[in-house]
Amino acid sequence: MPERRFEELVGSGRGSCAFRVATIEDRGFVPPRLLRENTFALVRHGVFVRTRDDANGDANAVDAIGPGGLVLGAAREGEEVGGYAVGHLVLCVLPREGASEALAAADGSVGDLVTLLEKARTRIERLSEIRARPTTTGRVKALVALLAETLAPNGTPLARLPATLQQRDLAKLAALRHESVCRALGALERRGLVKRSSDGLAILDHAALSAL
Repeated sequence: MPERRFEELVGSGRGSCAFRVATIEDRGFVPPRLLRENTFALVRHGVFVRTRDDANGDANAVDAIGPGGLVLGAAREGEEVGGYAVGHLVLCVLPREGASEALAAADGSVGDLVTLLEKARTRIERLSEIRARPTTTGRVKALVALLAETLAPNGTPLARLPATLQQRDLAKLAALRHESVCRALGALERRGLVKRSSDGLAILDHAALSAL
């Protein structure tokens, strides 16, 4: 039995589809505004290599989405995400106003799900970008800032990471050796950005950890 996907958005009559079509030629860049102006896109043809800018403005590849795959839009206005086409790329994009209308007519939990999906995508992409950083201290510094933000229940960065989150956990997340993480935390501690204790890693300067 065929799956019914986005029936309320696609509709049944000619011209009723809420999606719009965007095409990008092979190796062409997907403009960041396309991801800011649309809630999500479906890949119809080609491959979309998604990128995320690091603090230097360099684009790091964080995902590859093929036909039938879902591409989430930017979670916030200033988010530096983009990508490029591999092959002739055809996207069915859903403008934010169309998504808002569909969500308003649906159960409220659908909107909550979209928000959680956006947060999950952002978290995973930022972690991918962190692992691509060239220096150990740069990776650990950015990872601590990320965890302080994403582990917070109310959106305000944590002042202290949970004591149960150990250095070996940070090492796995940053794709580093445990000894390398220990040395990097020592360097950050000497700079007055963090403080280690049995109560957990205290965040003394979140802004400095987030900065390049």
